[in-house]
Amino acid sequence: MKRRRRIKRPPTAWQKSARFRQIGSEAITAWNLRRGELPKCTATAKHSGDRCGNPAMENGKCYFHGGKTPKGDGWHVTQWPDGDAPDAEIKLSRKLKAKKASAAKRARRLASMSDEQRLQDEAWQKTHRAGRASDRARSKKERADAASFAASVNAPAAPISREQARLAKELRALKYKLAILEGEGIFG
Repeated sequence: MKRRRRIKRPPTAWQKSARFRQIGSEAITAWNLRRGELPKCTATAKHSGDRCGNPAMENGKCYFHGGKTPKGDGWHVTQWPDGDAPDAEIKLSRKLKAKKASAAKRARRLASMSDEQRLQDEAWQKTHRAGRASDRARSKKERADAASFAASVNAPAAPISREQARLAKELRALKYKLAILEGEGIFG
């Protein structure tokens, strides 16, 4: 295995100046004092069940357990490196190389499939949307509920019995009498 050689860089202002080192030391001390009060990552170890002790990010997970995973509709969209970062060019080339390798791998997989397998894969891609499983399940339930409701609304009316027809006729007659009595001011 080829070992990478470490590039020796010249010391920065933080390393040269005692004042800057003091400022950095105070900042780290303040952070370490605050760290205990921050919310902890909710990830647990499989073998012991212990919780991760790292500070959590917005989604309740630390950097190592998915805290940097984007949320919302764009969670599966490629996250490009910040252009202002000093190593942005290196990160970008690494990301592009990984995307190219991933596309080549998918192309090889599709090329090795039979026509029937390719059709099955296309059908699977259409039915399995990106996103969290819970969101997909909720949306599937909502669609099923909407279809059930539409079917019940559009269903033909059940045939009514003679007794139901007689009661409906009697109810209409009573409503008509009530309207007449309210018009004469008896109940109005």
